[in-house]
Amino acid sequence: MTWLWEVHDFDLRLRFARIHSPVDFVTQLVRWVVSSVTRILSLVMAPADAVLRIAGKVLDRLVLGMAVLLVFTGIWFFVWWLPLMGMSRLWYAYPWTRPILALPGILLAITGHMYLMLVPDPKKQRKYPTMVGEWPLSWQLYNPPEAYYEADTPV
Repeated sequence: MTWLWEVHDFDLRLRFARIHSPVDFVTQLVRWVVSSVTRILSLVMAPADAVLRIAGKVLDRLVLGMAVLLVFTGIWFFVWWLPLMGMSRLWYAYPWTRPILALPGILLAITGHMYLMLVPDPKKQRKYPTMVGEWPLSWQLYNPPEAYYEADTPV
């Protein structure tokens, strides 16, 4: 799953994950830190994102440019996406890991958000960086639990 992933029920998934998130102190603190920092970064980096999307349109037209975008995708997948999703899944599955995962997760989520803002892909989805900005809820956004699908109205 890359920044090209488009989910039509993303807002519902986000509300469901927020409502059903763990309520312990560490989770609340981490969610506050990550969401606050990524919101600020989104505002500060928005002009660079716009310029890089234009540069990405040029890259998209070139054969070599498409290879560059593919390299960016590979870096994202192996350096940030797999570790972030793995830590988010551990966060839900094993509550005792939360204090251990807090600092590395915060750092990885913030640097991952910066990476997403600077990727020069003109086709990246606008809401995708939200998944990183909502860490440790990222796993529930990507793979909602059965309760999400079984409910008449998920939220």
